[in-house]
Amino acid sequence: MAAALVLVTPPLDPFLDAAMRRHVEWQLPALVALGYFAGRGRVPRRLAAANPSGLAGLAFALGSMAFWMIPRSLDVAVVHDSVDQLLHASMFGSGLALAWSLPVAPFALRVALGIHAVAMVAALGVTYSEFPRLICATYNLQQQRAVGGDLLWIAGLLWVMLWFAALRELARRGPGSERPRGGIRVLATASMKNRCAATMLRVQRAGSIRIWKLLR
Repeated sequence: MAAALVLVTPPLDPFLDAAMRRHVEWQLPALVALGYFAGRGRVPRRLAAANPSGLAGLAFALGSMAFWMIPRSLDVAVVHDSVDQLLHASMFGSGLALAWSLPVAPFALRVALGIHAVAMVAALGVTYSEFPRLICATYNLQQQRAVGGDLLWIAGLLWVMLWFAALRELARRGPGSERPRGGIRVLATASMKNRCAATMLRVQRAGSIRIWKLLR
């Protein structure tokens, strides 16, 4: 919590807001990570009852991140301090929601939303790097394109992390395992795992080829 307060107050906050790369790639992910580590193992009872399978918390986290990915939202946050603090609170709250939701979410839901998150980052990277005009009015075109290229690399890294996390989870469960996940019983048979792994491999190959073409 103290580290998050340091990030969102002067003199560090104005310094991070001044450059698009520092704002988008440093400050906002750091707030999500700090919120995640602050919320691990500390789920309030009322929230746990309202979020048994993690769907509500994950929807809130992804919705918040998607909203602040809109260029106009980012511009307003840089110009107005009150909106900027709302952005900070949303990112920290998204981290808390992830910490409270991921452990109880079914495996299939975690993989699906992980792929969706990677796709959002990649789409934003393509938009920032390829759009010929300025999207975020508070920054310049050079900063915009630099961030777009970085986001494409970040999307590739996130995809690799998601891939290995999914394979590790499948290996941990073993064939024919059945585990309760927040009131939802998930039957993971060997054939289901094989189909899931094959599907992820096809998506990985297609995504890797697409990102490689964009980065050439």
